[in-house]
Amino acid sequence: MEPPTEGPEAPSKARLTGRDAKGWVCDALELCCLCRRRRGPSSHDSALGRVAAPRGSPRPVNGCLSADGDARLLGLDGPGGGKSPVKPRTLGLNESPTFAGGLFSISKSYFEHIGTYDNQMEIWGGENVEMSFRVWQCGGQLEIIPCSVVGHVFRTKSPHTFPKGVSVIARNQVRLAEVWMDNYKEIFYRRNMQAAKMAQEKSFGDISERLKLREQLHCHNFSWFLHNIYPEMFVPDLKPTLYGAIRNLGINQCLDVGENNHGGKPLIMYTCHGLGGNQYFEYTTQRDLRHNISKQLCLHASAGTLGLRSCHFTGKNSQVPKDEEWEFTQDQLIRNRASGTCLTSEDKKPAMAACNPRDPHQHWVFN
Repeated sequence: MEPPTEGPEAPSKARLTGRDAKGWVCDALELCCLCRRRRGPSSHDSALGRVAAPRGSPRPVNGCLSADGDARLLGLDGPGGGKSPVKPRTLGLNESPTFAGGLFSISKSYFEHIGTYDNQMEIWGGENVEMSFRVWQCGGQLEIIPCSVVGHVFRTKSPHTFPKGVSVIARNQVRLAEVWMDNYKEIFYRRNMQAAKMAQEKSFGDISERLKLREQLHCHNFSWFLHNIYPEMFVPDLKPTLYGAIRNLGINQCLDVGENNHGGKPLIMYTCHGLGGNQYFEYTTQRDLRHNISKQLCLHASAGTLGLRSCHFTGKNSQVPKDEEWEFTQDQLIRNRASGTCLTSEDKKPAMAACNPRDPHQHWVFN
């Protein structure tokens, strides 16, 4: 199946043409991918043996090609070659919780049994995650096959056109969240306000057939997926104590991590925009203060210094250090337990200072 990169059928719906194939295996291989035949068995042969296994859906390892169109496979013949975008689970040598979606092999009969694709998803985005959850939750498995090497050209811009705008990506994501993620979908919605609005307005289309499929296949719930398929993953609070933007009453601005802050950069005060993103924080049941949109980053303090770093609490066998533990007082102060100091916006910069309930620069509320 080689889907076009443009037009109303690109690319997930176009892959459904593979159902008309006469063979017993369906291969999805987008135009940005390249198979390479080595000495001996081809890269495809090693995948076929696993596809033949009951309810198997293996996929090749991604190799990297340079984005300028050079078809030279990079690093595949030397040390450290064969780079995969998804780290395989430790519970199974070649298993993976999710897959990239643009390249995989699957038994045709199983592809039909498992519900092919959600044909109400549009253009591109989310279909690989939806299929990953569905395969695992409904009794199948995903595998990365180390000897099945496929090159992938990483373009400098998206090859897909979005006649209805990129909101179709959020719509696709809402469809998969509503069908497969149960209450855990709220974690996603808190971080994606566009998706949350679509869910509230129910503007994501009819999902009754997909819910019926889940029931017919007697699929596991999403909690089962998290505990059995990806137990290494840290799951944020389903119901954090507080969440949203942290607004300072002294200057009426919000705490903001700034652009491209993956930890180590200073935080800033910025006009409250209500869009989440850099201004989204959670005060968790563990009493740490997290900015956790893409990474789990925690505020920490010592004396007069405020910083952002990777959170030390990662679930089992870990705990929150005192310099990452915070208290929201009745006086609207945010006090750090290790230093005993409070968060302030004095000089229009977030910092730590001796606690003073009468100082409006130390008064904060969650919006």
